[in-house]
Amino acid sequence: MELWDLYDENGKLVQRGHPSDQPIPSGLYHLSIEVWPFDGQRFFLTRRAAEKSRYPGYWECIGGSALSGEDHIAAAIREVKEELGVCFPAKSFSVLAVETLDTHIVAVFLLMLGKEEHFSLSEREIAEGRWYSLQEMESLHLDTDFVPHQFSRYLKYVRKATFSSILERKPSSVKRLLSTHEELRVPKRGLPNSGRRPDGKPFHGMLKTINDAFGVYGDALYAKRTVLPESINNSLGGGSPLLFPPFPPAVNAIEQILQTTELSQYPFPAGDLNCRRTICAYLHQTGFSKKTTPENIILTESTTHAFHLILKMIIQPGDVILFTAPSYGLFAFEPERLGGNTRFLPLSADDNWLVDPQKLSKTIKNINKELMQQCRSDHPPRVAAFFQENPHNPTGKVMGPCHEALVKEIASVCREHGALLIDDLLYRDLCFDRDNLAIPAAHFDEEFQNVISVLGLSKAYGMAGIRAGFIVADEVLIRGLRDSIFQTIDSASHLSAVALAATFNDLPSRSAAYQTYFSELMDRYAFNLNLVIAAVEGISAVTSPYRQQVKDFVQSCCPSQEAAGLLLEGIPGVYFVPGSMPESGFFCLLDFTAYRGMRYEDTVIEDDKSLLIYLFSRYRVNFITGSAIGWPDPDRIIARISYSYEPEKIVRVFLYMKQELALLTRPFTERGEP
Repeated sequence: MELWDLYDENGKLVQRGHPSDQPIPSGLYHLSIEVWPFDGQRFFLTRRAAEKSRYPGYWECIGGSALSGEDHIAAAIREVKEELGVCFPAKSFSVLAVETLDTHIVAVFLLMLGKEEHFSLSEREIAEGRWYSLQEMESLHLDTDFVPHQFSRYLKYVRKATFSSILERKPSSVKRLLSTHEELRVPKRGLPNSGRRPDGKPFHGMLKTINDAFGVYGDALYAKRTVLPESINNSLGGGSPLLFPPFPPAVNAIEQILQTTELSQYPFPAGDLNCRRTICAYLHQTGFSKKTTPENIILTESTTHAFHLILKMIIQPGDVILFTAPSYGLFAFEPERLGGNTRFLPLSADDNWLVDPQKLSKTIKNINKELMQQCRSDHPPRVAAFFQENPHNPTGKVMGPCHEALVKEIASVCREHGALLIDDLLYRDLCFDRDNLAIPAAHFDEEFQNVISVLGLSKAYGMAGIRAGFIVADEVLIRGLRDSIFQTIDSASHLSAVALAATFNDLPSRSAAYQTYFSELMDRYAFNLNLVIAAVEGISAVTSPYRQQVKDFVQSCCPSQEAAGLLLEGIPGVYFVPGSMPESGFFCLLDFTAYRGMRYEDTVIEDDKSLLIYLFSRYRVNFITGSAIGWPDPDRIIARISYSYEPEKIVRVFLYMKQELALLTRPFTERGEP
């Protein structure tokens, strides 16, 4: 038994000599310490003896409680001497943080080691010790048992301090860069940074919500030790399409050009003229205005690159780019990175998740009025463009032939308000109804000059890795885009141009290959979607011809017939967002709101973030949260699930999901529907 001193929350001494085996009175705390020995490149960590009552055999830094009469630094010096056999002076310790938690006031120290140290480890306390580099520390807790509360404080306090000490030894040129790029000081797990506004102001409103949501896909998620090892990928949150061979005509064209000398020459900034002529013929066949010429087409390094080029050219300071909510969240940052602003037009089930032209018109009008009042000048900012996805990501809604009047009205509203319409057609070829492919807004002659169309290879043709896209727009805009390409990357890849021309043309051979290719591809997607329907709503919700196929597949790949039966019952309280059953693409939207307020041990499901962290924390189940796609109703817990994965993985993940949701307790209404 030890004797401790007790303090109030302000650090004022209240009682001396409290026995450590006695409960600490409410509102009082004892001092404890954590010490991280660091030699400038590595940490020295120890593994707890197997006889320890708490966390036996776990790796840890040096830690312990202050004895009566000790302050934090005295306790740190003593604990290091007891465990490592070396007495370091107080000046070797730097306080990184003092944190009040439970019944502890914890001081976190960095112990700077000036030379190669030789330690004499306490056999009673320590099983072994070893050095860990900073790189090893990044994933140490994922591969070994590490005292969890210590590693959380490493991420919170120690990591930044140690990387900062290394940065002090960087050349002045790198330090100068870091002075304006604080985000580069510490490695970032998961998604890279979303960027920042040129004026230094933070993202706000819905965009801040999206940014915060994407921030979860870092230390908050991937720094967690899970039941399954890090090598197990149970994510249904990615954006890649189905694993499927590239479109055969594109493969043939690439193979042929590799046998020539064409790739030895630089292409032109706008892209090869013959390739653009070929693409133009395809556009005419597809329904684009006959006004379209090769001079209205420019080739890019992807549709993401295309979107960046477009916004860079059209945005003036303070201009607004209007997106739908929900939307593809990552695109929504681009306007603000370029000095503009991002606003959202909420979609709703009442409108079948389609754009209401009257609401669009009113929104643009109100934003323009607001901007004019804020900026008293001859050229105030305004809504520069409306970004439309057809088919839509993530709802999968398609505006095809039956919505021709709607597409026309949306385009007219934009033109009448002086806002360009950016028409993203990337998912067009992934429509389940092959007679209802999306109608391009550039189909209408009178709207053509105000529409910027974006197409590419990323989603539908098995060539996301090629990064190839193209823009169709008024020739004035194309001239500006051509200049931008020339001033940055000189020209887009000619290999990509060849793949684009072989994919998008009006040749009979292409048409035959297209029918064969998409017949198989869309059948695969339809099967996967019905697999998700069975896992969510039960096998009875699956219609023929897929019901028996899905049932047979689940029974063949589940670990037992009992597991197959459980999966095919569906998941109580989870349902597809009403009206959002996918018509295209490979995303579906699931509502988990029924689980709000339910708990497992210390975990309470409060929102989509806490649901994600809960499902990931054990079996690494991952998805994109509704907050990350700008879900318009913050009271709903929404998940965007991709069904572009192999069906065995879909079955596995939903089994884990159902298992984990079943552990949550608290009654909920039938199916949780509002």
